[in-house]
Amino acid sequence: MKLIRFAPSISLIGLAFCAASLCAAPQQVSMHNDPHRTHAPADKAGVGQPPEDDAAMLLIPEELRPEIPCEVLRLETGPNRAGVQMNTWADGIVPYVFNANVSSQNQTRTLAAMAEIEAVTSVNFIPRTSESDYIVMNSSTVNNSFVGRITGPQNVNIFNWATRFIIVHELMHALGFEHEHQRADRNSYVDVNFDNICCSAEFNFFIASGITDFGAYDFDSVMHYGQYDFTNGSPCCGPEDRTITVLAPNEAMQTVIGQRDHLSTGDIEALQALYEGTPTPLPFFEDFESGTFDPARWTGIDSATVSLDGLNPPSGTHSVNLAGSSQGGQKIRTGVMNTQGAGSVIVSYAYQRTGGGNSPEASEDLVVEYRDANGSWIEFARHLGSDVDMTTFATNEVTLNGAALHDGFRVRFRAISGNIAQDDWYVDDISVATPIANNNCLFASQVFAGNTPITTTLATTTGPTELCGDLNNDAWYFFVTPCDGTLDISVCDATFNAQLAVYGVSCPGGSGTALACSDDTCGVGPAVSLAVSSGQLYRIRVGSSDGSTGLATLSVNCSIDTEPCPADCAPDNGDGTYGNGDVNIDDIVAVINSFGDPGGPCDVSPDNGDGTYGNGSINIDDLVAVINGFGACP
Repeated sequence: MKLIRFAPSISLIGLAFCAASLCAAPQQVSMHNDPHRTHAPADKAGVGQPPEDDAAMLLIPEELRPEIPCEVLRLETGPNRAGVQMNTWADGIVPYVFNANVSSQNQTRTLAAMAEIEAVTSVNFIPRTSESDYIVMNSSTVNNSFVGRITGPQNVNIFNWATRFIIVHELMHALGFEHEHQRADRNSYVDVNFDNICCSAEFNFFIASGITDFGAYDFDSVMHYGQYDFTNGSPCCGPEDRTITVLAPNEAMQTVIGQRDHLSTGDIEALQALYEGTPTPLPFFEDFESGTFDPARWTGIDSATVSLDGLNPPSGTHSVNLAGSSQGGQKIRTGVMNTQGAGSVIVSYAYQRTGGGNSPEASEDLVVEYRDANGSWIEFARHLGSDVDMTTFATNEVTLNGAALHDGFRVRFRAISGNIAQDDWYVDDISVATPIANNNCLFASQVFAGNTPITTTLATTTGPTELCGDLNNDAWYFFVTPCDGTLDISVCDATFNAQLAVYGVSCPGGSGTALACSDDTCGVGPAVSLAVSSGQLYRIRVGSSDGSTGLATLSVNCSIDTEPCPADCAPDNGDGTYGNGDVNIDDIVAVINSFGDPGGPCDVSPDNGDGTYGNGSINIDDLVAVINGFGACP
């Protein structure tokens, strides 16, 4: 539905309206205007100048535009600038800076506008550090922006700071979106009345070239102009002054076009198509021990840092520090996760007030929220700044359902404080998981050789008691052996007290029927080994001794057993092993040279039947065994 530009071009889009008396000859500059610029009358604020009080800027309804003189920029009408490639932002990461002329209040408004886009897509606006390409938020007398990423810094100019979705509109341009009414198919839906358009603004209504239309025509798009935008009607406004007329049978959309109060469904779908990103897989666990935020797992890192200042963190040495900021508090947000179809989702985390930092006070709280399908942030936990300082981390686990179950789920942690780098909170060991489907032997999940992340979160106990323990809250897997040899199974890095049992092809009918069973006694992960033949199915059960659940890694490997070759007793390899894979004259010489010795590498007879060889004396039996074994080892 959106117009997504991929052609090698740059254009700078803006918002303004003009009076017929100001329609002079065009000048060649690098901007062109859009229609939502509002300002005080000339006798109070000066022609084209914003009022001193930012809060006084009210969006004048499109249908009630007064004939107030306005500054009109004469603009470049050509749709393309040769030799410059238009691009989207790699991985959806958009670095930004604020011009010094942007007040702290308007910076906060900008971040709120950015959050509207971040909430529904994988776009991540980040404060610029050293990136060469970035947007510059600038206070101006117009609203305009380049379309898409260009080389180096690019201005996003804002006049109407008080209207959040005007800022969103310009940010959408910066992300690569043209106007909805410039689509190739627009003449089937609207009539553009060029006779009513002033100020050499016609190019803002031309059908754009070099773009890709997405989805159905969207009258509700935040990228659509309103019915009187750039009208030359004076006085204004009546139907005869319209610059855009909606065609039948969609006349009811006449007063809908030009809205600036939300992202439409089509806007969201187009954003997600252009910046879909990769969903963060579940189960999700983060302990921040890398010392940095992984951009594939975290977005919207508003000044938060990975820190060593948390006291006694639950794992490792790092945790996230969330403190006050000029924007009202630092925050972090997970990437998009798909919880759709799950019965519920469990979020758990550890938190600490103050730690090795500055004490929060009343109202300087830590808030934990999830994003619902409408893009709204829903608070589900709050930790009060008025409580006592903490020297250890506390844990919190919350089960969410209903509005939390959709394909755009995210979790956000934010501190509430305007005191820069003060009022410290620390967060660690963040986990997000959905109920497992393999909480029953009959619905075991297949695993393959190697390491597989697993979870027992939300599992119940479905199997019998075994000799090594109860295996409470169990998850089930199955493995088909690819070899004749030894099957090694272990549970590593478990966040719970893991136990492990292995069964044959059939589900257990009673207690004590496991082929092998192991408990993680003394903090060592459970592990079992058993002899297997190729093509056999084994059921693997992972539970806990005390009902605890969590995340772990299940390691499964099948190794081919080599047949013994005891007669290959020479040479001495110098590393505790003997032989070279071939029984030959060297082995005969070694036996003769060691005749009468009380054992040794050439004490190879008899076969004791238990995997050992020899009788403690090298004699004629050993020489015969070597001669009989002449040739390559099996």
